[in-house]
Amino acid sequence: MSSHIMRLLSQLRDDEKMRYVVFGEFYDHVSTTTLDRKYEQYVKAAGVKKIRLHDFRHSHASYLINKNIMVSVIAQRLGHSDVATTLNTYSHLYPTTEKEAVLKMEDDFTPAQVFQFDAKPRMLPQLLKSL
Repeated sequence: MSSHIMRLLSQLRDDEKMRYVVFGEFYDHVSTTTLDRKYEQYVKAAGVKKIRLHDFRHSHASYLINKNIMVSVIAQRLGHSDVATTLNTYSHLYPTTEKEAVLKMEDDFTPAQVFQFDAKPRMLPQLLKSL
């Protein structure tokens, strides 16, 4: 969690009892109906497409993948018991991985010069000196 979010959450403590914040309002507990109702209000006010609350989890994973966060870190944040679960769920978000790997390797290899060795063997030392 980012340090900014951690600071915000630390400010919510009230006599060592955590209070919940739902879309900017404080509660001692949060029922799913309250969460759904507040979500509906803010979606309508913002004029955006409503997605399932669970889709925020997928959005978070997608965001981390696009930021090139290691899959093991993403798996841990999502609570997956192993990396395979994360890869099985989100592998479609890695379509350019193969292309990127090849491009990175190409940066490491310089184009080779090709020589024709039609010359007589005694000319080889002169040819090598010209390089």
